[in-house]
Amino acid sequence: MPRRADRWDEPKREFLRQVREETGVVLELEGRGARWASGPAGSLAIMASDSRGERWWLGLDENEFSRRHALGVILLCRSKDAVIAFGMPGDRVRDLLPRLGRDQRGERKLNLVSRGRRYLLQVPGGNEIDLAPFLVTQPFRDLKWLKGGRDQKEVVLV
Repeated sequence: MPRRADRWDEPKREFLRQVREETGVVLELEGRGARWASGPAGSLAIMASDSRGERWWLGLDENEFSRRHALGVILLCRSKDAVIAFGMPGDRVRDLLPRLGRDQRGERKLNLVSRGRRYLLQVPGGNEIDLAPFLVTQPFRDLKWLKGGRDQKEVVLV
């Protein structure tokens, strides 16, 4: 029986192929079932989760994210037969991580819930954050930050 992470291998590769076609940014997964993709501009966390109702749980290693000076994070969330993608630039993720809880392994937990057309990131002891501004839509103009530098989407997290 294949490992659980392997079922997301092909969808992650397909997403990265589409990114390459639409933006010219080349990122390759660092192995089968990997949570990281690398390319000339740097590293990207790419995480995936199947829906439990209209809720997704993902974990991110904050130390690894910092050590790599990651470009950002892509969250692939399967809901029924569709995959919803969110892309957050690194500076936004670094601002957010200290506000999130940790699991037993020390990973920061991203608890995302869908309410109607809103996608809300649950923040312990704080306000939910609407991730709709981070929805990745084709032609992927909203992923310019993957090229590195300061060309990052200006969305303020409150």
